[in-house]
Amino acid sequence: MREDASHRELLPYRRDTSALSRSLAEIAGGLSRRAPTFVHSLREDLGPLHGAAASGDGKVLFLFGGKVAAAVDLETGKRRATFLGHREAILSLSAAGSLVATGGADGTLRLWDARSGECRKTLKPGLTPSSLHLSGDGRWLAAGFENGSVWIWQLGGQGPPRKALQGKGPVRCVRFLDAGARLLVLAGDGRVDLWDLARCARVGAFEAAGSRLACIDVSD
Repeated sequence: MREDASHRELLPYRRDTSALSRSLAEIAGGLSRRAPTFVHSLREDLGPLHGAAASGDGKVLFLFGGKVAAAVDLETGKRRATFLGHREAILSLSAAGSLVATGGADGTLRLWDARSGECRKTLKPGLTPSSLHLSGDGRWLAAGFENGSVWIWQLGGQGPPRKALQGKGPVRCVRFLDAGARLLVLAGDGRVDLWDLARCARVGAFEAAGSRLACIDVSD
């Protein structure tokens, strides 16, 4: 399997763990040492950090907390863009190339210009997202929701989203493979499913029932 040249999520789905708190504290601490004034401003905007993801080239870190997300240049420590528009807390984020996707507790998904912070499009599934993933070419967006469903959008098209499956419990993680042709889904019951999206059919599965598996990723 080969992954799209997409972002690599740094933090797990569960946001109430001590490991997550330590990871976010390390990120904030490292930035504070390099750019203390910037980090103070960032904390004023975001409040407590809830999650982070890195760009595929490892040069940009996307942080989110409360209703706001921000892009940070890891070489300079400076903020590149701010993403502001959700009415409730941001719960998930994905980035690929010039596009950033965020999912909020307000039941909306928003697509942003990664450089300017401008909101390009708002999707309104009316569900609480638990995981997002953009394909590496930015053509596809997958969203897993708390109700166990997975929706997929072809971002250049005008058609409705395709509902890939309905599982048990919240979807913990979604990951595209093969330029959006296949999708890995980590369900709330610990099952990892591989879906062929052209046929909308499950073609493989890995049982991890009862485990504490919280996130999945694939090698390049």
